[in-house]
Amino acid sequence: MNPGFLSLILLVIALILLSSGWKDVLLRSISHKGILLFFIAWVGLSKWTVTVQHFKLSGPFLLVSALAVCLWLGTEGAAAKLHALSIGLLLGSFHFLLQELFEIDPILIVSRADVDIAVLVGLITLVLQRSVSLQLACLSIGLATGTLYGVLFRHKTGIMTLGGPSFQDQWWTAVFVSRCATVLMQEAANGVKVLSQLWADKRKGWRK
Repeated sequence: MNPGFLSLILLVIALILLSSGWKDVLLRSISHKGILLFFIAWVGLSKWTVTVQHFKLSGPFLLVSALAVCLWLGTEGAAAKLHALSIGLLLGSFHFLLQELFEIDPILIVSRADVDIAVLVGLITLVLQRSVSLQLACLSIGLATGTLYGVLFRHKTGIMTLGGPSFQDQWWTAVFVSRCATVLMQEAANGVKVLSQLWADKRKGWRK
């Protein structure tokens, strides 16, 4: 699958899920208006680019960066902001490390290097952060900084491009992995609590 198609497929799937009642499950703390504006902006900026000195920035890259800043600034408390920023930068370093690792040893690649990286980053985000808004903020910071690290490290001369189709695939994949895995873990935890309560009630009944 060529870079860019995966993000389009996931975008359509997200629209279907959110419009069919899954919004309160997947993105509970994000407003309907905010989600709608994000999708409109993504579609409108998908083919748009701007050049700043030696950097060519795509519309989605700028949108993801703006999303990260807005969600980070909306975090309450200096400690929470610092924690989210540190996680985002850690994810960025891990993203860059995986890029270099897959470049050195391609045999480690399962499907596509960028998709494999996105899946791993999404799973790590799940472990480090459970809040919806902070997950999105940390992921966006991590993928944006990791992409920037990779471009700066490999670039020789000319214009450096940030936020191409591969980046878009990575962002959507990481978001889907982190949010879906979070929901599954929460449901599994709730299921264990229910079974534990049923077992406790049965034991009480046997003792009577």
